[in-house]
Amino acid sequence: MVHSKYMKRYAPLVLVITTGVLADGASMAADNETPLQAAPAYTATQTKGETVWSDADTSVGVLGSVRMFGKTDSKRSQKHDIQNNDSRLGIAVRHNFDFNGGDSFSLGYYETGIHGLDSATDDQGNDVYTRQAYAGLGSDEYGIVTFGKQYAPTDWALGVDTTYAWGGKGKHNTAGMSTDIINSAAIYYYSDDHLTLGLMGQGNDTVDSIGFADYGDGPKLHDAYRDGSANVHGGAALGGQYLWDNGISVSGAVAYNNYTVNSGTVTDCTLVSSGHCYVYTDHDGASYDGNTYSVGATTKYTANVGDHAWSNGAQVTWYVNKVNDVKAATLGSYRHNQTTSNAQETLLGLEYNSQFKITPEWGVYADYSWLKGGDAMEGQHFESAVFGTDYWLGKNAVTYVEYGYEKAWGNDNKDWNTDDHLTAVGLRIFI
Repeated sequence: MVHSKYMKRYAPLVLVITTGVLADGASMAADNETPLQAAPAYTATQTKGETVWSDADTSVGVLGSVRMFGKTDSKRSQKHDIQNNDSRLGIAVRHNFDFNGGDSFSLGYYETGIHGLDSATDDQGNDVYTRQAYAGLGSDEYGIVTFGKQYAPTDWALGVDTTYAWGGKGKHNTAGMSTDIINSAAIYYYSDDHLTLGLMGQGNDTVDSIGFADYGDGPKLHDAYRDGSANVHGGAALGGQYLWDNGISVSGAVAYNNYTVNSGTVTDCTLVSSGHCYVYTDHDGASYDGNTYSVGATTKYTANVGDHAWSNGAQVTWYVNKVNDVKAATLGSYRHNQTTSNAQETLLGLEYNSQFKITPEWGVYADYSWLKGGDAMEGQHFESAVFGTDYWLGKNAVTYVEYGYEKAWGNDNKDWNTDDHLTAVGLRIFI
């Protein structure tokens, strides 16, 4: 038996729910003995799920994971205690019905999560929140349409890393706002034995930031523009993958967003007496509009070396953020590089990942990312290398140890031009 979290990254959760495994009372997603499906998606839970109730037409299942880890870094910029790593729990429902003689169904999924200390914003560490909430209709012949808060097709069409704690920055830094979970999305999915397609339309939404300066841990690239809370006025994304019988897959994604960055503010305090301070908020920039464009492609291949499974993936991404008012976008100096007259920032990303199974339970992996900024970000670079090993404690639990090295240079502020050694040890338990 091949125990691997990576097998759970090849089917969008909505497709897992609707493959029929719920309807017949079996577990909601394929277990670790099932070959990789055509769908390339990384699901929110990376888990098989359990059916808790079913009859001839309706099934209800739960899926989720408890994620804990402890970490440290040479710059001492991380929280070093043992902490939650975005644990989550979801419930899925599928109901089959006969529409004009065809096999049709309705579906729904709700998933709650717990913010990790380092992934949270606005001091929300360990707060419970809604990760996903969507519903949809579909048929085995024509595909599925879903509406709500859910993973964008760019998320599962891009991404080759198999890391737990420190990898994946290449994708997030270059795929723009249409990566990860989208609050107001309508998505059409089509999938057969080899091809999976996802087409998304995005409505109005509010996001914490447009760019990538604050994603992840350790050294960072920094936006050329003032980048804070923004209103997304609409967007679109297309992702797809084709999987050949020999194990080679090719996938790609394109995305577009139109947005308005709100009037920028910075909050600080002035010391008035014996540890007390006066809290104030200053505006540091006017609102401005902009557009993001992103495109990426990946290829993956899994082969057997004797009795050992060896998986490899490579990815290239290209990201553009173009603003309509450079003066407004660069006014203020708190969260970006120096003022520039260039109305466009670009980012090229390359990534390579490899995983080797020493035994069915024990594996080793490595990931390398390289990013280069252009136009208003000219001269900025970021690279990371991650090495790790994981061991499956049965079908539903995995433990891992991971080391990462990250370096950023070319920023105007020398404090941002740092390098960092990072380590993590963690445990994940799946339902």
